[in-house]
Amino acid sequence: MKKSEILRGYGSFRRVLTQGENFTSGSLRCSILINNEEKNGISVGFAVTRNIKKAVLRNRIKRLLRETYRLNKHIIYEAMLKKKKSVKIVFLYLRTIVGRPKVIMKSEIEPDFVDALKIISRKLKG
Repeated sequence: MKKSEILRGYGSFRRVLTQGENFTSGSLRCSILINNEEKNGISVGFAVTRNIKKAVLRNRIKRLLRETYRLNKHIIYEAMLKKKKSVKIVFLYLRTIVGRPKVIMKSEIEPDFVDALKIISRKLKG
């Protein structure tokens, strides 16, 4: 992922989460803020709920989310480039893990993530 694609800072995250359009896809909550005025581009941020107590597990989930985005970002790029819009997206992983932490695999995250990207693509087209 390019540096310009990464959404950074508390203020940026907060603006997308409060002003953006929210929807849920499985264990992911997505917030989208679409701007027509700004330059074309996508900024993406990833967060994991603190209900997952172990930082190691939260960081693994964020790495898996970033990797899944990298492999599937073409889904929203096509729609965004046609409409000439700037998009800011925050993906928030919500599922809690009760008891002993288990290893999270990419195959558990990817279906919800791809569904979320398809929903975002439809919102950009419409």
